Amino acid sequence: MMKVTNYFNGSYSPHSLRHTKAIHLYNNGTPLLYIKEFLGHSTVSSTEIYATPDSKKQREEILRNSESIKTKNKYSNNKKDDLDNWLKNNMK
Repeated sequence: MMKVTNYFNGSYSPHSLRHTKAIHLYNNGTPLLYIKEFLGHSTVSSTEIYATPDSKKQREEILRNSESIKTKNKYSNNKKDDLDNWLKNNMK
């Protein structure tokens, strides 16, 4: 007989499974209006609770959109090295 591992420890409700499916759809690019229809919500404001990006996707978007941002180099490399050494020696 084959041993089956129980991956579903704990208590799950139909709502938690529905919520999880909606979040997965959103995080994989499904427009919120489509998710609204899928869930049967009457307004998109009811569906907005699912519009919370996962941390990986959030990081990817921030990095992708910040590539064009250029910052002015205010300090020389020597000043940066001095500060780095000071922090290493004084923040123990």
